[in-house]
Amino acid sequence: MKQFKIQRMFFYLIAICFTVMSAQGWNAAHAAKLEKNVIKVGFAGGMNFIFGKQMLQGAQDAAEEINKAGGVLGSRIEIVSADTSLTAAGAASAIAKLVISDKVDYLIGAYTSEESTAFLAEATKRKIVTLTHTTTMQFDDAYKMNPTANKYFFALSSSEFHVADHYIDSLPYVVKTLKKELGLKKINVAYISDNALWTVNIDKMMKAAFEKYKDDVNLVYFSKPARNASDFTTEMTEMIKKDVQLVYLHGGYASVIPFVKQFSQMKVPALLGGSITLAMTPEDFIKSAGRENTGYIFIQNIGTQLSSARDAKLYEEFKSKHGVYPGYYALEGYNFIKALAGGLEKAGSMHADALIPAIEKNVVPPEKAWGGAIKIVNHRLVFDYNGNKGMRKYTVQYTPEGDKTVIIYPEKGAMSKIMIPDFMYKKWKE
Repeated sequence: MKQFKIQRMFFYLIAICFTVMSAQGWNAAHAAKLEKNVIKVGFAGGMNFIFGKQMLQGAQDAAEEINKAGGVLGSRIEIVSADTSLTAAGAASAIAKLVISDKVDYLIGAYTSEESTAFLAEATKRKIVTLTHTTTMQFDDAYKMNPTANKYFFALSSSEFHVADHYIDSLPYVVKTLKKELGLKKINVAYISDNALWTVNIDKMMKAAFEKYKDDVNLVYFSKPARNASDFTTEMTEMIKKDVQLVYLHGGYASVIPFVKQFSQMKVPALLGGSITLAMTPEDFIKSAGRENTGYIFIQNIGTQLSSARDAKLYEEFKSKHGVYPGYYALEGYNFIKALAGGLEKAGSMHADALIPAIEKNVVPPEKAWGGAIKIVNHRLVFDYNGNKGMRKYTVQYTPEGDKTVIIYPEKGAMSKIMIPDFMYKKWKE
C-alpha cells in the first residue's frame, strides 16, 4: 500500500512538472520580443512615378495598421525611403544609403527589371532580407539553381510566367466569345510586345498558345516595337490589312498610351487586351489615354478590383487617404510589409537565418493581406483565382464609356460578359 502511494505521488509530481513546463512555454511564446524595439524597413523605388509613390504609400499604410494594433511582437515598424530613378545604378546607390546611412534592417521596393537586378545583387552581397517586385523569371531560375546564394531575396509580384499563363488560360474563352458573337470560324490575332527583357518568355509562351489553339486562332501579325515608341501607324495599318479581330499588347509604360490612342482613333476593328496598364492605375490610365480611347480594352488585374469585401474596403480607404485609387503596386507595397511582419512573428527573431524560412512557410490569410492570401513557394508569390490559395488574379474590361472596369474572367464571379464594340459587329457581321 505504501509503495502504491509513493508511485501515485511520483506520477502527480511528473504531471505538475509537465503543467508548469507547458505554462512556461505558453507564456514564453506570448512574451516573445524581437531584438529591437523599432524595425527599420528601407524602401527603394522610383519616387517620381505613380508605381513608386503608391508602392511606398501601400507599405506605409500596412506599417501604420500593424503599429496601431501593437506592432510586431511589440516592435514598431518604421519605413525609410530612397529614390532609384528606375535604374540599376540608382537602385544600388539608394540601397547603399538605406543600409549604410539609415541602417535599415530589411529592404523592399523595385519595379523595373533593371532595379530588381540590382536588388538581387545587393541582397546577396549585404546578406539582408529583401522583398521586391520583379517580373523577370531570371530570378526564379537563379534561385532554383542556387537557393543558398539567393536565399535573402523574395519576389512578391507576378512573373512573366504568371502574366502569360493568365492570358493563355483565358484565351479559349475570349476566342469562343468572339467566334460566336461575330459569326467567324477562326479569329485572326495580332501580337505586339515590348522589345525588352520582361517579354522574352511571354513571347514564347503566347506563341505556343496560339499554335496550341490553331484550329480556332490564326496568329497573322507579330511586332516588337521599342519600349519608347510613339508612332504605331505601321502596326495599325498591318492589323487592318490582315483582318485582325483580336490584339494582345504586352507593353510597359512609355509606349502604351500612344498605341491605345492610335488604336482607337484609327478604329481598328479588333478587341484590344494584354498587359496594358502595368505602370498605371485605371484612373491614371483613363486620364492619360482619354476616356474616349479606353472603352472595351481588357487587362489582367491583381487584387485591387472590388472582388472581395476586404479589397473594396482597402481600395476606398486608399483613395480617401491618398486622393487617388490604388494600382496593384500599392497592393504589393502593403503586402511586402504584411509578409515581413508575418515572418517575424512566426520566427520570433529578426535574424535572417530564422526569418527566411519563416517567411517561406508562413501564409498570411486573405483577411490580413490585400488581394488574397500571401503564400510563397520557391521565394515567389503564388497566384490563383481563389483568394484563399494565393493572390487573386482576374481579367477586367473597361466599359464602353471607358470610365470604369468590370471583371470578365474567370467566368465564375464575373461582373459582365466580354463586351464587343458596335463597329466590330458592323465590320465582321457584314
